[in-house]
Amino acid sequence: MCPSYHKHGSGNRSNQAGLGLPAAIFVITILSLIVLALANLEAGSGEALGQDVQSARALLAADSGAEIVLGMQFGPGVVPVDCDTCNDPEPHSVIRALNFDSLSGGAPPGLAECQFEVRCCQRTNTLAERFYKFTSTGSCGSGLDEARRIVEVAAKEVVP
Repeated sequence: MCPSYHKHGSGNRSNQAGLGLPAAIFVITILSLIVLALANLEAGSGEALGQDVQSARALLAADSGAEIVLGMQFGPGVVPVDCDTCNDPEPHSVIRALNFDSLSGGAPPGLAECQFEVRCCQRTNTLAERFYKFTSTGSCGSGLDEARRIVEVAAKEVVP
């Protein structure tokens, strides 16, 4: 005698429970969340790149201010700027400020909407050496996109 094969539920489809539709909804939901997370990550990295660019521009503005003032202080044939005494309380007086947009011909490439201000203090020791501290603050942009960087330069002048 041959065994009879019986298929479970083959005669009645209402006894079968489907897993396809809930699984498809689950997969679509998970993939949507992943896409949403990647979109937020991309937007955040774009903002960070913009802030990095502004920060670099502000550093260049501060460097430019420090170099201009050093040239004004120690260049040939110039009258040195009179700085506050370093013992005086901060902040020291501004000896030079410039908005790059105000230059004739406009701002140099990369320094549009940037400015700097330089403060200075000095002290003299008993060996007739004069020490200067220049603090240059550069800023670029405005509002939430503003970046500000500070560069400090120390210099020594031997008084004849």
